[in-house]
Amino acid sequence: MSKEFPHCQFVGIDLAPVPIEAENVPSNCRFELDDINNGLAHFHNEFDVIHSRLVVGGIRDFRKSKEDVEKCLKPGGLVIWIDGDYDALCPDKIHYRPPASDAHPDGSWFGRLTFEARRAAVAFGRSDLDTMMEVLSAGLWEDPLMDPETCQGADLFVPVGSWATDDDKVEAQRLTYVGALFRQDFMSGHRAFHAGLMKVGLSAETLNDWSDRADEEMTKFSKPVWIRFICAWGRRRAGPHQPAPPLPTQVASSSPSDHQLGPYKSFVIHESAEKARRANEERNRTKTFQHPPLPPVLQGH
Repeated sequence: MSKEFPHCQFVGIDLAPVPIEAENVPSNCRFELDDINNGLAHFHNEFDVIHSRLVVGGIRDFRKSKEDVEKCLKPGGLVIWIDGDYDALCPDKIHYRPPASDAHPDGSWFGRLTFEARRAAVAFGRSDLDTMMEVLSAGLWEDPLMDPETCQGADLFVPVGSWATDDDKVEAQRLTYVGALFRQDFMSGHRAFHAGLMKVGLSAETLNDWSDRADEEMTKFSKPVWIRFICAWGRRRAGPHQPAPPLPTQVASSSPSDHQLGPYKSFVIHESAEKARRANEERNRTKTFQHPPLPPVLQGH
């Protein structure tokens, strides 16, 4: 981004150092070590755009941190939230596929790993993931700092593996490519969950078995699933009870587009709080599966 927009200044925030050589960082980009849980008062009223992606795994009080992030916007500034739904969805994108267990032998082992990772993080108080899923799914329309006329929400569905298709050949190719990339990412990284899950009493033997089964599912497409990424965005008001200031006039580029891809069909935008609420309620009505038994350390937690 900093290379594409050299006239802008970029700040990246993370808990750990960024694994990138200093000479490869553009002069208009810097990284800071920071813990959002401790507050961001030193950044208040500073940014035109804030892009928060997949950070909630380490946030302990999502509502508090979300408000703090919004305060970091200048009047009229834009915030974009993207985070994951840790339950896997069936091919219809509405019904949740249960995590595999004795009660659901036909459930998803991919889903079991993500389910247990979320359950452990929430139980130990390190993550407010459940609140995030509820709050982001509802969107930013009711946030006092945000102009509701600028707010929207969306569900971004990504197939795990190259099983999804479409009548449009270009869209089918895109789904195949996206699904293959996501499967590759998960297969190369889900064993990183093991260290944390062993702390709740799950054995290395059990976890390796689950991961092997998940890999087999993703390779053979035997239990196809979508992962939903929850998106919400909007602009900060100019002042209390005021709309966001108008955007500057945009000059359309006359250069031809580098590609001819249309909109990604599995990116479903909700233009109002009511539409977002209905979509979320429809999905949650299908979340009737029996939860797997608690790991030993969490029993009685």
